[in-house]
Amino acid sequence: MSHGQLLKGKRALVTGSTSGIGLAITRSLAAEGAEVVLNGFGDEAQIAALCAELGATHSGADLTDVAQIEAMMAETQSNTQSLFTRESACTNCCEC
Repeated sequence: MSHGQLLKGKRALVTGSTSGIGLAITRSLAAEGAEVVLNGFGDEAQIAALCAELGATHSGADLTDVAQIEAMMAETQSNTQSLFTRESACTNCCEC
Protein backbone atom coordinates (compact mmCIF):
# COMPACT_ATOMS: atom_id res chain seq x y z
CA MET A 1 0.00 0.00 0.00
CA SER A 2 1.42 3.37 -0.95
CA HIS A 3 2.05 6.20 1.48
CA GLY A 4 -1.07 8.26 1.99
CA GLN A 5 -3.51 5.39 1.48
CA LEU A 6 -3.31 3.48 4.76
CA LEU A 7 -6.67 4.84 5.93
CA LYS A 8 -8.42 5.17 2.56
CA GLY A 9 -12.11 4.40 2.92
CA LYS A 10 -12.11 5.13 6.66
CA ARG A 11 -13.66 8.09 8.45
CA ALA A 12 -12.05 9.67 11.51
CA LEU A 13 -13.57 12.05 14.04
CA VAL A 14 -11.12 14.04 16.15
CA THR A 15 -12.52 16.27 18.85
CA GLY A 16 -10.70 19.50 19.53
CA SER A 17 -9.45 19.35 15.95
CA THR A 18 -9.82 22.98 14.91
CA SER A 19 -6.43 23.88 16.41
CA GLY A 20 -3.34 22.59 18.19
CA ILE A 21 -2.65 18.91 18.70
CA GLY A 22 -6.11 17.90 17.51
CA LEU A 23 -5.56 19.68 14.18
CA ALA A 24 -2.12 18.08 13.80
CA ILE A 25 -3.63 14.63 14.38
CA THR A 26 -6.41 15.40 11.89
CA ARG A 27 -3.91 16.50 9.24
CA SER A 28 -1.95 13.27 9.74
CA LEU A 29 -5.07 11.14 9.39
CA ALA A 30 -6.11 13.02 6.25
CA ALA A 31 -2.61 12.60 4.81
CA GLU A 32 -3.06 8.85 5.20
CA GLY A 33 -6.30 8.95 3.21
CA ALA A 34 -8.92 9.14 5.97
CA GLU A 35 -12.06 11.17 5.49
CA VAL A 36 -11.95 13.46 8.51
CA VAL A 37 -14.60 15.13 10.62
CA LEU A 38 -13.47 18.17 12.57
CA ASN A 39 -15.03 18.98 15.92
CA GLY A 40 -14.33 22.13 17.83
CA PHE A 41 -15.03 25.79 18.14
CA GLY A 42 -13.47 28.79 16.47
CA ASP A 43 -13.79 31.31 13.72
CA GLU A 44 -16.27 30.04 11.12
CA ALA A 45 -14.12 31.25 8.20
CA GLN A 46 -11.04 29.48 9.56
CA ILE A 47 -13.00 26.27 10.11
CA ALA A 48 -14.38 26.49 6.56
CA ALA A 49 -10.83 26.95 5.26
CA LEU A 50 -9.66 23.89 7.22
CA CYS A 51 -12.54 21.85 5.82
CA ALA A 52 -11.58 22.91 2.30
CA GLU A 53 -7.89 22.17 2.91
CA LEU A 54 -8.54 18.71 4.33
CA GLY A 55 -11.65 17.74 2.37
CA ALA A 56 -13.30 17.53 5.77
CA THR A 57 -16.65 18.18 7.33
CA HIS A 58 -17.20 19.94 10.66
CA SER A 59 -19.41 19.17 13.62
CA GLY A 60 -19.87 21.89 16.17
CA ALA A 61 -21.30 19.42 18.69
CA ASP A 62 -20.95 20.53 22.29
CA LEU A 63 -19.10 17.79 24.15
CA THR A 64 -20.87 18.68 27.38
CA ASP A 65 -24.21 17.65 25.81
CA VAL A 66 -24.74 13.89 25.53
CA ALA A 67 -27.44 14.23 22.88
CA GLN A 68 -25.13 16.30 20.66
CA ILE A 69 -22.31 13.78 21.11
CA GLU A 70 -24.59 10.89 20.19
CA ALA A 71 -25.84 12.72 17.10
CA MET A 72 -22.27 13.56 16.04
CA MET A 73 -21.15 9.94 16.46
CA ALA A 74 -24.17 8.61 14.54
CA GLU A 75 -23.50 11.01 11.67
CA THR A 76 -19.79 10.17 11.65
CA GLN A 77 -20.46 6.45 11.48
CA SER A 78 -23.13 6.59 8.77
CA ASN A 79 -22.46 5.71 5.14
CA THR A 80 -18.81 4.71 5.48
CA GLN A 81 -16.45 2.55 7.46
CA SER A 82 -15.46 4.36 10.61
CA LEU A 83 -12.17 4.09 12.44
CA PHE A 84 -14.23 3.52 15.57
CA THR A 85 -14.25 -0.23 16.01
CA ARG A 86 -13.51 -2.43 18.97
CA GLU A 87 -9.83 -2.51 17.93
CA SER A 88 -9.38 1.23 17.41
CA ALA A 89 -8.61 4.20 19.59
CA CYS A 90 -10.38 7.51 19.98
CA THR A 91 -8.52 10.74 20.68
CA ASN A 92 -10.07 13.66 22.52
CA CYS A 93 -8.03 16.82 22.11
CA CYS A 94 -10.47 19.22 23.76
CA GLU A 95 -9.64 21.53 26.58
CA CYS A 96 -12.64 20.63 28.72
